[in-house]
Amino acid sequence: MRSFNATTVVPGHGVVCGPEAFDVIERYLLMIQRVSGEAIEAGLTPLEAAMKVDLGEFVALNDSERLVGNLHRGMAELSGASVDESTLRREAIADMVRMRGSELLPCSA
Repeated sequence: MRSFNATTVVPGHGVVCGPEAFDVIERYLLMIQRVSGEAIEAGLTPLEAAMKVDLGEFVALNDSERLVGNLHRGMAELSGASVDESTLRREAIADMVRMRGSELLPCSA
């Protein structure tokens, strides 16, 4: 993404920003990768790992329940599981709802 030398970035989630967002996104994805590996080693589920993680600089990100969805994906990738299975998607969404503590996830579409 950096190679495009964009001055304006329109993310899928969040506000329009500049390329400085790439640094934050990269750090977030590295954190997801690290936590996914630690969760696998500890025998945790994605939801258990999400509930224990210290979000640090990412605590203020919108829709923090997406963390558990990202951990589902990260843990599946690291363990060699299919990331396109509908079961995996259903489990990730169900865990996102559990983490949020409400019946439905917000939608601004």
